[in-house]
Amino acid sequence: MRTRRLLGLLPVLVVLSLTGCGFGLGKSDVDCGGRGGRVCTVRFEVPGQKDLSSAYGPGTTVAVKTIAADAATVRIRSEDARLVVGGMPTEVGDLLVALARITEEGAALLLLTPAP
Repeated sequence: MRTRRLLGLLPVLVVLSLTGCGFGLGKSDVDCGGRGGRVCTVRFEVPGQKDLSSAYGPGTTVAVKTIAADAATVRIRSEDARLVVGGMPTEVGDLLVALARITEEGAALLLLTPAP
């Protein structure tokens, strides 16, 4: 069941990564307009933290702790995960997270609300 859910998200990841997935969003670092508000793209120019309470509930913070050439270490709420560019979404806390892109400017994360 979980594999089916992850495979169902694959086309979303492909489309978003081909369109730059957050780079070029303008001045906003957070875009939660995709898939009925269930998908947010969060852009980090340097390691740091963003509050996503309005999209995912009180106390939801997302932090990028380290950024490397093709990977990043992230923390959502109090759980850490290492993500690789182009990898399958990883469940971190109660969200699915994928590392969509890393450029010289920073990293873009794609956060998906799992289906109930």
